[in-house]
This record gives sequence, C-alpha cells and structure tokens, in this order.
Amino acid sequence: MRILLFLAFLVGGAGAEAFQMSLSNISDSTGGNATAAANLIVNQFNNSIASTSNTKSFLGAVSNSSAMAGRSYLAQGADDHNNFSVALGGSLALALGEGGSLSSGIRFPANQLPPIGVGAQSGVTLGIPGRVIKIPRLDASRLTYRVSFSSLDLSSAIGRGMSMSATQFSLGGSYSVFNPVPWTPLIRYNGIRFSTGFAYSSFSAGYQTPFSLSQTSGGSTVTLNQNIDLKVSSSIFSFTNEAITGLRFLWFLNLYGGLGLDFNFGSSSLTGGSSGTMSGTGFSATANVTGDSASYGPSLVQVRFLTGMQFDLGPLGLYVQGQISTPSAYAVNFGLSTGF
Repeated sequence: MRILLFLAFLVGGAGAEAFQMSLSNISDSTGGNATAAANLIVNQFNNSIASTSNTKSFLGAVSNSSAMAGRSYLAQGADDHNNFSVALGGSLALALGEGGSLSSGIRFPANQLPPIGVGAQSGVTLGIPGRVIKIPRLDASRLTYRVSFSSLDLSSAIGRGMSMSATQFSLGGSYSVFNPVPWTPLIRYNGIRFSTGFAYSSFSAGYQTPFSLSQTSGGSTVTLNQNIDLKVSSSIFSFTNEAITGLRFLWFLNLYGGLGLDFNFGSSSLTGGSSGTMSGTGFSATANVTGDSASYGPSLVQVRFLTGMQFDLGPLGLYVQGQISTPSAYAVNFGLSTGF
C-alpha cells in the first residue's frame, strides 16, 4: 500500500498491456502444492493490482489532474493590458477516475491503484502588452500576450530512492471585449475578457517500495517479498479557452468568475518492474514483474468553471482561484504579480 498511497498523493507524462508477473526457475518438492500457491500470487497481482481496468481508471485520473494543473497561467486574476508584468504562481489539482467520489470520501482499495490523480505545477509568467506586437483590427490597448514556463527536479532534495519532476510551458493571450466601466465611486464592472492559448504540462514521480504477498494451497504456503520500482509519467497538451468577468470593489479587491472550454491531448503511463524470489518450504522460484502499462489520455473535451479573487496591494497583486472541470477534476491556483 505504500506505493499506492505515494502515487495517489504525488501524481501529478502506444504501450504494451498492463504490468504482468510471471515465474521462472521453479523448484518444487511439495508435489505441486507450492506451485499452485505461487500461481495464486501471480493471479492476484495480474488480475487486481495490475488489471487493465484498474490501471485505466488511475491513469485517466492522472492525465486529467495534470491537464488541470498545467493551465491558468495565461489568465491570472484581473488584467492590466497597458503594462508589462511578471507573476509567480502555482497550482494544485485533483481528478477522480471511475469509482472515485468526493461525497463518499477518498478511499484506497486494497491491492489496487486508487481511482485518483493529483497534479502540481508552478510557473513564472511574463505579460506583454499588446502595443509590442500589434494585430490588425484588434485594439492593442485591450490585448495582453503571456508566456509562462517552469522546470523543477526535486529528486535530489527528496532522496530516499524517490524521484519527482515537473515541467510546464504556456503561450497565449487575452483580449478585453468589453472594457471596465465604473458603476459607482466604489464599484467597477471589469468587463469581459477572453483568453486562449496552448499549455503543456509534464509530471513524473518514481519510488522503490517493498511488496509482500502470501498464498496457501494444499497446506503449502508461499510468500513474495521484493522491491518494485514504479514510475508514473504524464505529458499533456491543452488548447485552453476561457471567458472571465467580474467586479472591482473599492480600489483593491477584484472578484471574478468565468467559463472555460479545453481540448486535451497526450497520455499518462506507468512503468517499472523487478525480479525477486518467491519462496516457501520445499519451494523456490523467481518472480518477474515486467512491462509498461498501456497509455491512457485525459478527457478530450472539458468544460471548466472558475471563480477567484485578486487583492491589489500597491504594485503587487495577490490572486487565488478555484476551478471545477468535467469530468470530476478540481484545481486551486494562486500567485503574486507585479507590473512595470
């Protein structure tokens, strides 16, 4: 269960079938009873822990969480189209696969990958006013371009045989269809802003963990104790679009909400393997876990709802927003920006 919990909380980039366990170098002096027990262990692993349906649900959730974590760097908080800006932000995302439910609580079935994926990203985002690169028939004062990137490898910092890395790159822009309009001296309508662009997100995490199974047949007990190296990887490309509107209260608080429509491509996969000894009284064999899981991608089309707030504190803007996307994906985005 250690590796299952690890993957559930850290994840989150045409394969063969799911992981398979097989036996070799069999030595059995029990008349076949121990071999039967060993085959029960093999079947338990292949039909539950490494089953195709179990892997598909897990990796589908991983892909959707990676997609959610990699977007929102193109349209953070309230916008200022007249100045350059720099923002430092992060995102945390959660997605549920088949059988996953927040209402009934997040559960981790025994000897199965959980139907949940978790993604995390960070980004440094540069905002470029539209006057730098003018587009015919568009008002440059309503246009902002954005480019965002980050690449982190925390493997050395984590140690203990664990590895984790994440990369994101986004390129796009936003355009205000309706400019802000003061309603009262204290309240301003912030208009409607459309954003579109390309987002790429990758995430990988690996771990070496002890693995233990035991079965009995005909009075013979066989056990398996060995380390298994597993690595989950996700690489997701998204064409992301969203419309945002909101209100500004006093001179520092912006409340906003919006709707997004995203198209996702890419996949997530589970790789690794090991070789260890399966043993019992009068029995020994080599247990081999080999193969890469099939690759499973995110939902092709996702409808996304978002809401958030931004506090303008002098030259700094502090924003936080929440997002919900179909099917069953959730994200929190946060960051700090400044203009110049």
